[in-house]
Amino acid sequence: MSYSDDKDSDAQRARDVPSPLRRLLASLPVPAMQTTPQGCIIFANDALVELLGYPSHEALCGAQAEALAEEPSTLREMLLEAAEKPVTDGPIALRTRTGERVSTSATVVSHPEGWVDWLFLRPQDEQRIRREITRAVVHKLTQPLTIILGYSNLIVQQAPPDAPYLSLMRKVEENAIKMSELLQAMRQAAAEEDEVD
Repeated sequence: MSYSDDKDSDAQRARDVPSPLRRLLASLPVPAMQTTPQGCIIFANDALVELLGYPSHEALCGAQAEALAEEPSTLREMLLEAAEKPVTDGPIALRTRTGERVSTSATVVSHPEGWVDWLFLRPQDEQRIRREITRAVVHKLTQPLTIILGYSNLIVQQAPPDAPYLSLMRKVEENAIKMSELLQAMRQAAAEEDEVD
């Protein structure tokens, strides 16, 4: 695989990236970019521009991604590995515009259409994302659990004492209460981590 820059094919790849995917990367709170398989940056989100201290997206786009890595060979190896399998993970150190070192973990996603997505996670990003995922999971599970708990409670209250299904409904209700307590504990743990930060 050649690691040289072909401007015409890079420009074409930049135009070929679907806009929903581009919008998703743009909205991520973690640093992200898209490159060609040869390493030319075709897109950088706000979080990456801010992390590296560049004045604009344009200052990054068109540059070679290896210029951002403290050890360019590491980035080059990750690109070559991404060509062999769709998702690659590994540690990588980036260099800010002023030369400071930023340790990250890179997730590299190679697309068959001819571009590569890069996500750069720092330890604090991983903690924040974990909390955001926890909150999202708790939120999504709370509504159906509330419905299960409400209906099972209603059935238990209205069932005749000798109903054959009554013990089963009590078990459903007990387990729904346990799940509700677990979700509340997860919500509380995420809130406490927010306070520590």
